[in-house]
Amino acid sequence: MAKATAAAVETATDFETDGVPVLAGVHAKMLWIMSQVSRIPKNGYNSFHKYKYVKEDDLSEAVRKLFIEVGIFPSVSVKEVIQTGSLTTILTEHTFTDTDTGQQLTVSFAGA
Repeated sequence: MAKATAAAVETATDFETDGVPVLAGVHAKMLWIMSQVSRIPKNGYNSFHKYKYVKEDDLSEAVRKLFIEVGIFPSVSVKEVIQTGSLTTILTEHTFTDTDTGQQLTVSFAGA
C-alpha cells in the first residue's frame, strides 16, 4: 500500500488482491484512491484569463481505473444553472456509490 495511506484505510483493509486492498465503505475506498493519485498536471490553459487548469480528461484518466478496482461508481447531476449577466454558474452534485455496500458519499460543487 502507498506510504501516504492513512491508518484509517489500513484498518479498513481486509486483505489485498493483486495489490488492491479490499476496503469496507465508501469513505475508506475514497481515501485509498486519494492516496494512490499524485499531483495531476495542469495541461489546460485559459488564454483569456491566463491560467492553467487540470483538464477533465486528465483527471478521469488518473482515477477511473482506481474507481473500478475498488468498486466505486461516480455520478454527477446538474442541480441549478444561474445566469447573471455574462456569468453562468452551474451547481452540481457528485455522488460516489460503493458497489459492494450501496453506501453513498455526495458532494456539491459550483463552477463559473
